[in-house]
Amino acid sequence: MASPVVGRYNTESLVSKFLHNAQTSSYLLYFKPPAAVINYIADTKDVSWNQLVERVNISCISAKLPASSFATHDVTGDFLGVTEKMAYRRMYDDSFSVTMLVDHEYKTLHFFEGWMDYIAGKQTGGQSNDAYKNFRTGSRMSYPNGKNGYRTNAIELVKFDRDLTNSIKYSFVEGFPISMDAMEISYGATDLLRLNVNFNFVRYVTEPLSKKERLYSYNFLNDVQDLELQSQNIA
Repeated sequence: MASPVVGRYNTESLVSKFLHNAQTSSYLLYFKPPAAVINYIADTKDVSWNQLVERVNISCISAKLPASSFATHDVTGDFLGVTEKMAYRRMYDDSFSVTMLVDHEYKTLHFFEGWMDYIAGKQTGGQSNDAYKNFRTGSRMSYPNGKNGYRTNAIELVKFDRDLTNSIKYSFVEGFPISMDAMEISYGATDLLRLNVNFNFVRYVTEPLSKKERLYSYNFLNDVQDLELQSQNIA
């Protein structure tokens, strides 16, 4: 193997190779729950997904990209005095978290509470919301997959640059909200109410956006590369 060569960099070469780095503030979160969940939230929370989609996907102020690692086993007998590690399975994080701003109508909060209510089977067996207030009332958990399932493959996190040329897309397989963190409210200094949602998933897949699948296809950007929030018809 050839040894590295020590040389000089001129200013133009230094700028082109080392000063064009990815930034943390350019990203886009998109997700859409299954149809059964959308209908349930509309019936029980009076929240329409068509009216909420742009608000939910744009209001994400931070997200944590998932990680993965390899499960390995040790091989000690192939070479004298050498212990090798051999990978036999890729291990994925079991969750990733996003932080969202809660709107003044609390529809974002109603939406995620409704999704978790559906998972828990609340009001899916003909029980009323008042009946659920009785501590003796139970519920049957919903099945994760199928026509009435609560898991979705429509969870994507796109990390891109300001020029919208380069990107990487994370697609989460069979995801659903597994928990919501507690939110603290007080009479102290006024601050924005933030909701932290943790999603569980089976695995994630990374890929660059294709030319036909640029950010324009998400309808968040118009033809002049400005944010377009008038209508969101994302399928």
